[in-house]
Amino acid sequence: MSESEPSYLYDVFISYSHRDADWVTKTLVPRLEQGGLRVCTDRDFVPGKPAVLNIEESIRNSRKIILVLSPNWVESQWTHFEAQLAQQDDPAGIRARTIPVLWKPCNIPENLRPLTWIDFTRKSNLDHAWRTLLKAVGLPDDKIRSPRSKPVVRHPVTRPKRKRSAHWRRAKKRKNLFLFSV
Repeated sequence: MSESEPSYLYDVFISYSHRDADWVTKTLVPRLEQGGLRVCTDRDFVPGKPAVLNIEESIRNSRKIILVLSPNWVESQWTHFEAQLAQQDDPAGIRARTIPVLWKPCNIPENLRPLTWIDFTRKSNLDHAWRTLLKAVGLPDDKIRSPRSKPVVRHPVTRPKRKRSAHWRRAKKRKNLFLFSV
């Protein structure tokens, strides 16, 4: 963190649709926290406080804002509000504070189209997408690792016993009978 950059309570605020909460809470948040990041979601909101104030404070107190884009996110008015607040301090995206993550294919809102997003929709690209996201939120290279925490163990190939067909077993039995009947 440079001297001119303010200190933040959170490293990352995550804007997402509650319909996508499963992936966010079980995959995204743990992966970011595993890297030592302080993550803020609606679970950190103060009960009894107006949601609008909770959102404003959480975004103001977060260094980066991840927008988890999906059809559900695009349909939600709350997520659009969060995106507007996220871009308010950095409307041109110079500081790359707002990080769109394309989790499910959707029509990206016009105000987000100028920003480069990280594509999580292609399974063949997931390792690259995770590395890009973790770098974008400020994780140092030594803390970025593949999501596969266990090394792949290769076992020698053993072929299962081939089950012979009933026809083959009967033919074999007849052949053996002919061999011994001489």
